[in-house]
Amino acid sequence: MKLPSLGQEDSASEHVSPWRAILLGSVLSLVGFYFGNYGYEIVQALVWGQTSLTLGGVFVLLVAVALAAALGLIRRSWRLRPAELLVIYVMTIITTTVGGSGMLAFLVTTLPAGHYYATPENNWESFFEHTPWWLTVNDPRAIEGFYEASGTLYSVATLRAWAAPLAFWLIFATLLVAGTWALSNLVAEQWVNRERLNFPLAQLPLAMAGAGPGRGFWTSRVMWAGFLVPVLLQSINFIHYLYPAFPTIWLKARSSARGITAMPWAAIRPVSIAFYPFMIGIGFLLSTETSLSCWFFYWVSKAERLVCAALGLRAAAKASPNCR
Repeated sequence: MKLPSLGQEDSASEHVSPWRAILLGSVLSLVGFYFGNYGYEIVQALVWGQTSLTLGGVFVLLVAVALAAALGLIRRSWRLRPAELLVIYVMTIITTTVGGSGMLAFLVTTLPAGHYYATPENNWESFFEHTPWWLTVNDPRAIEGFYEASGTLYSVATLRAWAAPLAFWLIFATLLVAGTWALSNLVAEQWVNRERLNFPLAQLPLAMAGAGPGRGFWTSRVMWAGFLVPVLLQSINFIHYLYPAFPTIWLKARSSARGITAMPWAAIRPVSIAFYPFMIGIGFLLSTETSLSCWFFYWVSKAERLVCAALGLRAAAKASPNCR
């Protein structure tokens, strides 16, 4: 297995062995996976893998680039090439997406939930009579220990209760990732070579790894200014989260239409204004047509709600952005 060469730095060798990148990517992915889940589930102050351009992947790539620079100072042959950096990035976004709170973290907590929350009123036990035993956790002691923190995970009885459902769902997740990869390969020829789509969210990791068309990413003063401003703002707010007495800066969405109370105009509420540096950066990556469409159809949905309310369809105006 070989990696294709990317960029000028790889022109000296036609192929790059992937094993160094795979080994380093495995270590960084596992560390990033733990850090991301801890920050989201325990600290509840970090969205690591729930965005289109994953924070976890970009941060781990940043660490990998810094590590590559350090290795290059020691010995030139140790420097990580762009293809290797991209392998690390891809491994990270897969682990953070599949193993993050949006998938496996929710799945694991759901496996014993039906039995734990079953009551005579909701009659959930009758549903599980038709569920294969290996699909969910069924041992009452293992379920109670999971939700009430009694006992330990590392016992033979607990591991036996979790072994079958975890094995099944891990196989399912693996097949899901493999199917997504296969589907990407099916459409790659059409999208990449024929339609030549830009894939704007891929431009940042490509530039960071040095595989993009531009070579001045890390020396750009504009980039560093755009990087340091949100770092400063988010750091201030994070300190405020840990220590409420520390001042904060408004970034999150806030309604600007609270004073509009008369119908039908009140149907457009909420009209939120936010200052998300992340979304501003994504807006620069998107095409003008896509950015304009997001803005235009947002106001179209508000106009639909206003028309619904003006026609007396207030329930429809509250429940849906259109009159259906």
